[in-house]
Amino acid sequence: MLQYLASRAEVGDKYADLQGLVERSGISELRWHETLCRAHRAGLLKVSYELRCPNCDADVFALSSKHLATATYACDVCGERFLATIDDISTVYAITRAGIVAYRRMFRKPYPRLVAAGLREPVSNRAGEIWEMVTVDDIESFERVRRISSQQVAAWVPVRLSERHIKEGLASILGERFVPLGWGGEPSDLFSSRLSLRGRRYTAAFLLKGPAKKGPLTIEKCGKRGNQILRLVKEPANVFIVQHVDEVSQDVFELLEIAVAYKSLRGEKLFYCILDGTDTARVLFAYGILGPTVSHSK
Repeated sequence: MLQYLASRAEVGDKYADLQGLVERSGISELRWHETLCRAHRAGLLKVSYELRCPNCDADVFALSSKHLATATYACDVCGERFLATIDDISTVYAITRAGIVAYRRMFRKPYPRLVAAGLREPVSNRAGEIWEMVTVDDIESFERVRRISSQQVAAWVPVRLSERHIKEGLASILGERFVPLGWGGEPSDLFSSRLSLRGRRYTAAFLLKGPAKKGPLTIEKCGKRGNQILRLVKEPANVFIVQHVDEVSQDVFELLEIAVAYKSLRGEKLFYCILDGTDTARVLFAYGILGPTVSHSK
């Protein structure tokens, strides 16, 4: 890998691409990704992210996790504004000083200094190996929801239960006895180590949005520039769930996906899930928390 980066530096290429590395070596993309992650953890490579404009294909600027708080960008080349998606972001691996020292020791020659060559690859879902979107029907902890259709709960959407009532309901389904009171700076509204997904137990962090946020849930309703979503993904969890009593807009899906994809670069298996008003109603109805005999004014 270090030799491959050096070969690109010798010809003056700013970046090598992962596909070229796969073709040269005959090793799968997933195996190379695992190798790159190990090299990063060992300090041989550093990781950065670059955003490309989908309109003119120009590199807009380098990203760090803090930039994810702004989901809309302006291209300095074509002047167009655009909402970044996962397809517009690339991961860049560049050699560190420790990597240069390792290269010298391994190959007994100086590392080329023509350019600081790096390896670039798309931030994308590698056949579900690193991160994955799941639905409420995939989660065994909410298995009763599979018996409830969207039509059965249409009369209760948008859900008119308070956020506190919804939190207590979800906590009881998960078997969480203690539900902390909410406060403005919390990274998540509900945290549980008892969520069951595909036969395994995972930790889950929830961002809950009750009827106080009327209409579709947008990034603007998730804190300043979506920072509530970013704080959610910083939790030490494997599953990240955003819940709302009504419709959830596409930009919330995309920002949550980007944030989870970044965190998965550490090599963790992560999942994310969106519960809109219909799925929220299905879960609560399935467990007797919502229905014709339940008060909706709590």
